[in-house]
Amino acid sequence: MVIQLYGWKNFVIGINIGITGFLLVHAIIHPKVWGIPSTDITRLFLLINAFLNLKLAHVISTKHKSKYSVKN
Repeated sequence: MVIQLYGWKNFVIGINIGITGFLLVHAIIHPKVWGIPSTDITRLFLLINAFLNLKLAHVISTKHKSKYSVKN
């Protein structure tokens, strides 16, 4: 995977956690998404996306190292 080859793994994990925080704050304070008229559906949509983004960060952080990863 490109992330493991060039050492971008920690950067991608940090970006995913940051986006998760943004989605959670947006879901709590001002839940508006273009194309979704209901506030409750918008809040649910943002919370599900935040959960999936956090799960992606977890999967990336716990994935076994590839045989092509560069050793420092």
